[in-house]
Amino acid sequence: MKRDKSDPLYYAWLHTEFEHIESGKHTALVRFRKRRGGIGSLIVPLSELAKPGLLSTKLDDLGWKAPPTPAARTNALHALRDAKPQRCRSVTSVAGWNGDNFVTPMRTFGPAAKSLRLDPEVIAQSSNSAFGAKGGTLEGWLRGLKSPCRRSRLLAFSIGVSFGAPLLKLLGDAEGALFHLRGAGTTGKSLAAQAAQSVSGRANPSDLETWDITPTGLEELSRLMRDGVVILDESGRNDGDADSAAGMRRLVFQLISGRSRRRHSGTAAALNLTGEAWRNMAITTGELPLNANGQRRDGEQVRHIEIPVPPRKEGGIFLPSKNSRAPKNGELAKMVSVTIGSNFGVAIGAFLATLVPDKAGYALQSEKLVSDFTQRVCDIDDPLELRFGRKFGIDYAGMVHAARICCAPWTEEAAFRHVRYVY
Repeated sequence: MKRDKSDPLYYAWLHTEFEHIESGKHTALVRFRKRRGGIGSLIVPLSELAKPGLLSTKLDDLGWKAPPTPAARTNALHALRDAKPQRCRSVTSVAGWNGDNFVTPMRTFGPAAKSLRLDPEVIAQSSNSAFGAKGGTLEGWLRGLKSPCRRSRLLAFSIGVSFGAPLLKLLGDAEGALFHLRGAGTTGKSLAAQAAQSVSGRANPSDLETWDITPTGLEELSRLMRDGVVILDESGRNDGDADSAAGMRRLVFQLISGRSRRRHSGTAAALNLTGEAWRNMAITTGELPLNANGQRRDGEQVRHIEIPVPPRKEGGIFLPSKNSRAPKNGELAKMVSVTIGSNFGVAIGAFLATLVPDKAGYALQSEKLVSDFTQRVCDIDDPLELRFGRKFGIDYAGMVHAARICCAPWTEEAAFRHVRYVY
């Protein structure tokens, strides 16, 4: 809507009114002109529109280009108080599956696609703007990753985790799995993690969260990426002493438990960490093993799964090729890096746009695919191995669905070979 300077709402206007479906509270998204050019945004409780002094201070702190006189400023603030929003939206603090909808940081898939959004405050809690970011094309992403995935089962498997994560709810699996890519430096571990993140967001090296994350930061990230994949890179940042190894192990348990640490209810509310817990798959990388302090229990090993990455002299994440004209490992790595640097966040939309409308159908198909995988590769008389194999089966089901939907750089037949190799 075009306005001139005689309109009190020229300087600041009520863009959106949000109703929070969990709490019933209302907030307002105010857009305003900035002194140095451009448009700024401010989210406040709806009641603060009736407090011109407080609202004026908040806008000033964000660089508001206020009206030129005190009287005009007062008129602008009063007009903002009495304005009707340009649009109304419902918001939720629960990402991922939310009834028949799937809520992501950028959009919602399902019947409420036009009216339901993820709470902007939940998104703002994450200082990482990579989540939900989108660039390039699906065609470019597929074309650039096709050859590298042919030569790297680990690369394809890691990308597949991003497609398997939304199936957890459909399969009735409240507990996800963490796949830890462990090996020496420069073997392609982080590159595989970046490729996995590129399914749903920007994936430059600096965009990956690391093991330096705090427990509260990990909780916020897990909630934001609920029913998605959480990635922690560079466990080598820890110095390997007992305290670092123990801290790393605590983060792993917290991530897969799907539950927050116990805290006072007032503290949880202040941090906006109330509400439904998370359900995620995860990929972590590093040189340290997950059992740096000793043996792990059976139950731990089927949830926190360590995958050894071959040393660099054996190709790292890439398999050797007998074809002398085939791209070298360095060329393949560069191909991945260039591709996901300009094409990211485009695959998950195509996947969810097909998955969400046929939620019940995909639940049945997914269970069959998981069962088929475990029947083919596991000792069916060993309950522990079946539980272990099911985690890989979920990845396999996601990879098959993605191939059928034409948003994966592998074929349906190749999906089984990739996952069986890693298993």
